[in-house]
Amino acid sequence: MLYAICADWLIACDYVKARLGWIEWDLEMPHRFRSKGDSIDNSLSRLHTWRRVLPVYREMVTETLEQSLPAAGRLTSSPELSTEPGLDDVRRDFQRVLNALDELLSRVDRSTAVVMAEITIEDSRRQMQENHNLARLAWLATTFLPLSYITGLFSMQNDIADIRKTFG
Repeated sequence: MLYAICADWLIACDYVKARLGWIEWDLEMPHRFRSKGDSIDNSLSRLHTWRRVLPVYREMVTETLEQSLPAAGRLTSSPELSTEPGLDDVRRDFQRVLNALDELLSRVDRSTAVVMAEITIEDSRRQMQENHNLARLAWLATTFLPLSYITGLFSMQNDIADIRKTFG
């Protein structure tokens, strides 16, 4: 039974590895990754899902190693035998699963850092574009504000000759 459980954990690790591979494949092409508006958000939400789930998986495997396997060893071994050789194999397999989960968690952390860097780069580009647009607006205001002031000033009087007193 323990071999089947361990095999299921290894299959789950392979599944997570494949899913992370898809996300990392999207990250490999930054120009295509940035051009899709929701691709960054989708990748980040998928990474956060794995970031929440993998520590729970790791805790389950750790509890199996620390509690279930010793209990199974006590239940299956005879008093004169100190260890059951089959459980050592299972213990090594569960340790392999634990190592795989640790590696997957570090991959998730690295991929999350890359996605956050992509978001920062995209925000910087957007901010530069907004600054460029504000610079255009400042030039337009510099040109049209004095002109609108002058037209407003000259439109105050019905007779332009009377404006001499206003300027005086």
